[in-house]
Amino acid sequence: MRPLAEGLPFDEVATALFAHEQHRWQATAQRPEFGVTDLTSPVQAHAVAVLLLASPAGQEQAVAVLRDVLDLRTATDERLANIARWAAHLYPGDPPWPIQIKPDMLAEWFAITRAPELAGLLRVMDLAQQAALLVLVAHASDHMPQAVQLFAGIVATDPARLAEAAVIAALAATEGRRWLDGELANLILRPDWSVDALALVEDQLTDQLPRTRAAIGKAGVKVARAGSDAASLARALQSLGVYLSELGRYQEALAVAEEAVGLWRKLARDNPAHQPDLARALNSLGVYLYELRRNREWLAAAEEAVGRWRQLARDNPAHQPGLAHALTNSGPRLSSLGYDQEALAVAEEAVGLWRKLARDNPAHQPGLAQALGNLGIVLRNLGRHREALAVAEEAVGLWRELAGDDSAYQPGLAQALTSLGADLFRQGRQREALAVAEEAVGLWRKLARDNPAHQPGLALVLSNLGFYLSALGRNQEALAAAEEAVGRYREVARDNPAQQPHLAGALNSLGPRLSALGRHQEALAAAEEAVGPWRELAEDNPVYQRDLAAAVNNVAAGLFEAGRRQEALAAVEEAVGLWREAARDDPAHQPGLAETLTSLGIVLSSLGRHQEALAAGEEAVGLYRELARDDPGTYQETYERALARLRRDLLQQGQESASILLHLDDGRTDRSGPAGMVD
Repeated sequence: MRPLAEGLPFDEVATALFAHEQHRWQATAQRPEFGVTDLTSPVQAHAVAVLLLASPAGQEQAVAVLRDVLDLRTATDERLANIARWAAHLYPGDPPWPIQIKPDMLAEWFAITRAPELAGLLRVMDLAQQAALLVLVAHASDHMPQAVQLFAGIVATDPARLAEAAVIAALAATEGRRWLDGELANLILRPDWSVDALALVEDQLTDQLPRTRAAIGKAGVKVARAGSDAASLARALQSLGVYLSELGRYQEALAVAEEAVGLWRKLARDNPAHQPDLARALNSLGVYLYELRRNREWLAAAEEAVGRWRQLARDNPAHQPGLAHALTNSGPRLSSLGYDQEALAVAEEAVGLWRKLARDNPAHQPGLAQALGNLGIVLRNLGRHREALAVAEEAVGLWRELAGDDSAYQPGLAQALTSLGADLFRQGRQREALAVAEEAVGLWRKLARDNPAHQPGLALVLSNLGFYLSALGRNQEALAAAEEAVGRYREVARDNPAQQPHLAGALNSLGPRLSALGRHQEALAAAEEAVGPWRELAEDNPVYQRDLAAAVNNVAAGLFEAGRRQEALAAVEEAVGLWREAARDDPAHQPGLAETLTSLGIVLSSLGRHQEALAAGEEAVGLYRELARDDPGTYQETYERALARLRRDLLQQGQESASILLHLDDGRTDRSGPAGMVD
């Protein structure tokens, strides 16, 4: 929804200021040295607007521009020169022409409000003047929504001629850029383009105008289809696929990628020089398949791409970056599908390759930074948190250096900071995690404002931020962050079903934030909503069972807090079963099982089933003891709390267990307070 300008204080202030300016115009016009004492107020305003909009570079050009104003077509050259001198005296530039009204916001307001009267002016403006006008209007779009339509109207007079200038102007806007991007995207598709003209416009584009870039990609495919060069069409399709994916439009990206792969297969069969093109196209195809959760097809495409790059790199070391890219992309995706050991081998190989390449050529530093980030994901999924933290810190350092020199690397830095915050939190360094997350939120906000493809990144870090704030007792702030995360994920999941898992995860996080503020019914509703998508996803892919288990455990917590104890028991028993199955296949899921067993014990105890509650608590303590032995920094305190809670429960029941007493500490106290359901 566009911001509204009507009734804003700025509009009222600008109106009042220009009423004052009109008095100044009239007073100055009465001075005999300018020779315009008979110039009426409407003509004065019209003349100033024309000279501001047209940006004439000198008095001679100003006279030519003024002649086109309806009221002055019969005026003499001398009279027009007098008007030009009068305007330049009021608003001198540096150099004297074109005239300048300061501050810029007032100049923009005046130009936009006068623009409907000046439709014919474009006919006498050259390309440089029109480009300057587009910049002025683009700046105005930041605080005047009506400027967007004026911008589109100007470009629509000759889209092919003005597209390059329009792109440069749109990039100069900030708040209005997204709306200019949408208008430009529609206009780009109107004219018939040549290859060279398209290339000139495409060279000006960045990911800050993602819709325009997608439109350029579509125009490029149209031009290539009209030709007879299959390789040109395949390249155009690949570019379009990338641009569509940047907008989260993976289904469309997949369709063009499949066509590109088909073309490259035929070309590579006839000419081995096209083998790298086919390998690159398979990489892209795999990305879109993965984002659409078509996992078997992704795995086949990824394996073929890596295999082709291996062969190419074996024959020619110049193809090693291609192999490194393919490996980098594969590692975390294999891990997300449950192939953790294979993922680790692939991720480590990718980092090794990039280290060697970056050592010889600093241009490969971004590849190394990306590979380190992906290795961190794999290590995290394996429960090797200290190693993941070290890798994340190295990745942030590299991205920070890169982003300091080039803002195009800011998304990489934002992603690396998001991961680092999570790793710091897992190590118990909560305040550091919060500071890192807050920096990441600031970066993602700026990126998402310019490009909607970054909305998921912002939503993810907001969800994490809510968790960190909650852990520090800042519950109201935590809830605000969690609610914003859910809202943003809802928006992106509406257009892209591949975002459903992320929405479900954000709902999982929202429930505990609501519960912490006593809003238990809302917490339960959020948890129940999250379970639905996870059930559907887990049916197709067992890797989502751990997410389903966490969601079901949150439902159990909500039911418990609502006093619905029997229903809570059924839910938590299902969660324990899911975690047990996940931990059987992968020990990295033992923390989830231990937490859920603790919840089971709480529910059983509330129902008077104390022996079963003690058995669940004893199993949880055993799991935490093993975890603390391997990673005391992360789990020792949790183990001690669980142990103290179990000892308290045993004493309340008048029981002592030899197996438990052997592990009780000397003089340690329970610092956890009353037991509660786990987030």
